[in-house]
Amino acid sequence: MNRIKIYALLLLLMAALAFYLLAGRNWGTVNRSETGFAFEDTAAISKIIITDNEKRTLSLTRKDAATWLVNNGFKARPDAMNTLLGTIKQVRMDKPISNAAYANVAEMFKNPLKTVQIYTDNANQPAHEYYIGGITSDKKGTYMQVKGSSKPYVVVLPGLEGNLVSRYFTIAQEWRDRLMFNLHYAQIAAVKVEYPGHPENSFLLTAAAKDSFTVEPLLASAKITNPKAMLNKPLIMSYLNSFKDLYAEAYENGYPRTDSLMKTQPFCLLSVTDKQGNTKQMEIHYLPVNQRSKKQVDEKGNTLLVDVDRYLAFINQRNDLVMIQQYVFGKLFRRYHDFVVISKL
Repeated sequence: MNRIKIYALLLLLMAALAFYLLAGRNWGTVNRSETGFAFEDTAAISKIIITDNEKRTLSLTRKDAATWLVNNGFKARPDAMNTLLGTIKQVRMDKPISNAAYANVAEMFKNPLKTVQIYTDNANQPAHEYYIGGITSDKKGTYMQVKGSSKPYVVVLPGLEGNLVSRYFTIAQEWRDRLMFNLHYAQIAAVKVEYPGHPENSFLLTAAAKDSFTVEPLLASAKITNPKAMLNKPLIMSYLNSFKDLYAEAYENGYPRTDSLMKTQPFCLLSVTDKQGNTKQMEIHYLPVNQRSKKQVDEKGNTLLVDVDRYLAFINQRNDLVMIQQYVFGKLFRRYHDFVVISKL
């Protein structure tokens, strides 16, 4: 073997040794059984329990393929549920914790921010469990530790730069489904809209068949009796099509003025009945201007008393209070006269 081949072989051996030593400093002590954070078969999950460091416990139980229940009560928000399941499925170990940071990180796990337990087949014992300690100093990773493992690691979600702690939230109200109405026009039997402050604008719209509608004022004296009056069917169809994908902005069950709000006159009472006889009602009130209101004064510089962008609404027989946006729900606040046109023929 000539000298050139010998030197080349030595260089190759030295490079391999250097790679092994360098890699070993970061990965040589990693036990692969301790880094299996992901639970990829999310379809098999029957329940998820999340406990935080303030002793709040939240359970998410699968009712069917598309529905999860929060604490065996109300339906969980589909968007939040999909985010959590996607995180559980894809979370990956990024790297071990450096020696310099290890003592501080280990301290986090004496009282971890979150404990996550994943159950399958309605078993009594979790199939997978891990702890969440906090976020890295650069806010690009999250410290996690699998139950039974000897050490925590930096964990990430592929394709995402940011911490994962917020995806495991434990406040039940934040899990509530905010969908208020989601009806195709053909599913709607009747819409009743009452304006206590302006009863002449109140109406009852009924849909007997595909193209058969009636619109009657709730105040008899407001009825248009002109013989040339006719219903604006395109507007009626457009209106009935407005009850799809209507979400509240947030639940406001902790609103401090709820009792006094209940005693005030509503801006609008909205009732929608589907063709199976199910009725949903909203009691909508003006929201007093507050620090969050975008507009504090009108065009003339006068101080506004109510928020022009948002309302508060009681739902579920006044058992819940939600905040809704004018941008989303404003198209529902039609008046009786809007649906009637006078023929020029």
